[in-house]
Amino acid sequence: MRELVDASAPDKKEQYTQILRANFGSCLSYIVDDAADLANMTPKQFGEKFEKLGVSGETVRKCENFFLDVAKDARSQSLSNSY
Repeated sequence: MRELVDASAPDKKEQYTQILRANFGSCLSYIVDDAADLANMTPKQFGEKFEKLGVSGETVRKCENFFLDVAKDARSQSLSNSY
């Protein structure tokens, strides 16, 4: 995590993106079985993935937003094109 914070300066954007990409895959595989499945999910199906992990209520929306923001920062095409 410290590495990510150190790379968060505007002049280190590429390093920041590389660190996110390196760690995003493991988070993605925890939530969905396949990135291709994610690209075809509806927003409701995406939320249901978090619910299956025990997340409920308003926290589901917060998890979705956080996950999508990280995906955008990591420039994940599968998510960026879906949402």
